[in-house]
Amino acid sequence: MTENDYECFAALIADMLEFYGKTPSKFALNAWWLACRPYSVAEVSSVLEQHTTDTECGRFVPMPADALRRLMVLPRPKWATDAGFANRWEAENERCFAHNAHLFRDGKRITEVAQ
Repeated sequence: MTENDYECFAALIADMLEFYGKTPSKFALNAWWLACRPYSVAEVSSVLEQHTTDTECGRFVPMPADALRRLMVLPRPKWATDAGFANRWEAENERCFAHNAHLFRDGKRITEVAQ
């Protein structure tokens, strides 16, 4: 996500927390933002929906770690496809992960030419 996605993302998290009877704090929104930033709003929304409909986990308020656990097993996360990989496993084989995907393009690590 980018800074432009923050309002939509914050509204999603606020709605989810309100669903569980909680009021979102600035700290909570920031923790969620930092944890989920490498993923798209759609991906985060999808895993939150999975959490809330899970017969075991859905009884409890999700924490950022709960969402990350589900996000980390997505076969085609946005960070991997944006970096030019077909799936997360091809990306990870090339040492591309959510935190450094911005250093990859077309499935290869970007190298700068020294002048």
